[in-house]
Amino acid sequence: MVKKMGFLNGEQFEVSDDTCRGCFLKEVDSKELGLYLEPVYTDQYISIRQDAECALPGFYIVSLNQHIGSLMGIEDIILCRLWMAIKMVRTWLECLFGIKKAQIYQEERLENSHYHVWVLPIWSDYISRYGKTPKIYDRDVVDYMRSYKFQDNYQEILNCNKKMKEYLQSIRLDEKLNTINF
Repeated sequence: MVKKMGFLNGEQFEVSDDTCRGCFLKEVDSKELGLYLEPVYTDQYISIRQDAECALPGFYIVSLNQHIGSLMGIEDIILCRLWMAIKMVRTWLECLFGIKKAQIYQEERLENSHYHVWVLPIWSDYISRYGKTPKIYDRDVVDYMRSYKFQDNYQEILNCNKKMKEYLQSIRLDEKLNTINF
């Protein structure tokens, strides 16, 4: 069986039913998908890139490169690397863009899961405009994410990605992650 996998720019790829987005993103040449989905960081264990389905600038997905479906299947040392990288992404959002609030979610699906963590920035202009902070338990997080359109935010996504990549290189994230041991 074949399914279509869609992306922010409207492009769709036909993939087999058992292909998850994480594995597809790891295998496909990011130039095929567009600059906005080029990883801002990748090593042998993790990758960090703009969310592939939501045009919210600075919305990063920190994922494992290995296809592991659940937190419980991750080796402790890799889990530490993953959460150190998440912390660095969150730190960058505040330092460079003044993001005072971010929401962090892990996602485990029942079928064909590829473990990843959302780092969802809450931009202050949204809070000012709507007078509220999106919350998952109020179910308005989806409305928040959908309020950002690709054509309106493409350049800002590229700008965030450029700054994120420069920041992660400047702090030598790869070296920091390599110092983790047990």
